[in-house]
Amino acid sequence: MGYRKNLSKGLLFLFYTFSLFVNRKIGIPFIEVVLIKDVIGK
Repeated sequence: MGYRKNLSKGLLFLFYTFSLFVNRKIGIPFIEVVLIKDVIGK
């Protein structure tokens, strides 16, 4: 269970950094907002 939680956290971090990269390129903060809400919700 601990390994699985770590894995999902790593994937979330990767997706977050990717969304930041996309955000700088295209300028859409939607993905970032959703991810921040998801992180705060947990």
